[in-house]
Amino acid sequence: MDPPIHPYFVRYLGTAWDVLSVLGRSERSPSLTHNYAILRHANAVRDLGNGTRFAYRIEAQAQAGRRRWGGVWFAPRSYSFVHETSSQTDVSIVRMFNNWAYKNRGIEKRMPWLNTGGLQPGVLTTSASPNSNWWGTLVTYETTTSYQHSPWIHPEAPQSGTVLYWVREEAF
Repeated sequence: MDPPIHPYFVRYLGTAWDVLSVLGRSERSPSLTHNYAILRHANAVRDLGNGTRFAYRIEAQAQAGRRRWGGVWFAPRSYSFVHETSSQTDVSIVRMFNNWAYKNRGIEKRMPWLNTGGLQPGVLTTSASPNSNWWGTLVTYETTTSYQHSPWIHPEAPQSGTVLYWVREEAF
């Protein structure tokens, strides 16, 4: 039997986000229709498994259906969901949703990381440099309103729409 996929750690519908809210938001009242985050608990869930790697999943434009503009990746167990640099690049795609390629103006080949350096607009991003390029961003700071809800993949899927970020504590 496959290990379970846990409920999403971040459900991003836009508006009023920062590093603290992406770590925990509406934790006691998860909703399918409101912003939600329990990212601060993601490493504990990852640690429920005992393999050498785990799987994580990102879906964008989830308001239009599942398995859109993202995929499922494997990452080493030592990687953190709350890492604060762009250095976690030893990830491998297991399943791709839609047709996209790693690039500077889209998802970059790294596990999403928390931009705590105050460089806007990306809060949770796959971008190597969120201050100069913010494509591939899962969650933006509250002052960013140019996209619905984050800049995702240019030109194929420029609007991230609702983003879901999940974990499976064991690689399947």
